[in-house]
Amino acid sequence: MITPLFTRWAALLQQQTQRPAYLRIADFIAEGISTGELPSRYRLPPLRELAETLGLNYTTVTRGYAEARRRGLIDSRPGLGSFIRARASASSALPASTYEMTMNAPTEPAGAAVEEALRAGAINLFNQTDMLSLLRYQDFGGTAEDKAAAMRWIGRKLHVESEADVLVCPGIHSALMGIMTLLKRRKGAVCVSSLIYPGMKRLPVIWVCGCSRCSVTRRGPIRWRLRRCVAAARSAHSISTRRCKIRPR
Repeated sequence: MITPLFTRWAALLQQQTQRPAYLRIADFIAEGISTGELPSRYRLPPLRELAETLGLNYTTVTRGYAEARRRGLIDSRPGLGSFIRARASASSALPASTYEMTMNAPTEPAGAAVEEALRAGAINLFNQTDMLSLLRYQDFGGTAEDKAAAMRWIGRKLHVESEADVLVCPGIHSALMGIMTLLKRRKGAVCVSSLIYPGMKRLPVIWVCGCSRCSVTRRGPIRWRLRRCVAAARSAHSISTRRCKIRPR
């Protein structure tokens, strides 16, 4: 249910600030708890309803609720909605962070100039591209035009012999899945630091490819620990492969 509190949030969001909108949503929730406007077990509006009220997109509001959960302000239950925690306290909330690791979402423009550049780039793309082609499923690995553009972009830093060596992916998950598939075939392992995109942790589990955490310094991975991580990951890969083997009756 939309109350005057949430329409006031919409007015506040119209004020120019460098702080991302999703963090401000979590700030508003914390403020509402401290003032008593959002009591314990209060049911917050559904995401789409609040997004329409605030004039934001669905993803931004989703990130705002996720940030509020991270601070311990709200609980969310599938099918029931999001509620103010029974013992939520704005003073005990974790400090806000500009790093969002729960969703693979781009950072919001920091200013009007960047936002206008993105808008102009999108309009230019649509003006120079067949709109119907954008509505169809794309060829796996990218079209010849896509690969030619990728070659020009990659060529700024790397030397690539042929377009056959380029794989164009629709998103980070597809690219990671391709890499993990190659590692699985070669019984490879992946060593990561503690701060990493969550999807990178999930893919090795799906593809039964070893994934281990490795301690690092400012100069990079510690060599003996890296070797230990690789050995442990390959051992785990071997065990998992044997367990998944199906024997005919």
